[in-house]
Amino acid sequence: MTKVEIIAMAREAGSGDMGLNVDGSAHLIGLFERFAALATAAEREACAKVCDDKAQDISLSNRRRCDADALATAIRQR
Repeated sequence: MTKVEIIAMAREAGSGDMGLNVDGSAHLIGLFERFAALATAAEREACAKVCDDKAQDISLSNRRRCDADALATAIRQR
């Protein structure tokens, strides 16, 4: 995610309504970048866990379970 995308999302979320001038403060931009990284990592892990669950589902074929395991790994490596 780029700085421009993060700033656009901060604006869309209403940062200006809270008196936060994202463009003018390196501290705020850094804060939003760190927040975006944490939120993205949490969502990525949640998606990988869905795949992990499918990889353990014995009602699925071995190939499907292997595919789910590979997807979980790929998501985490992103």
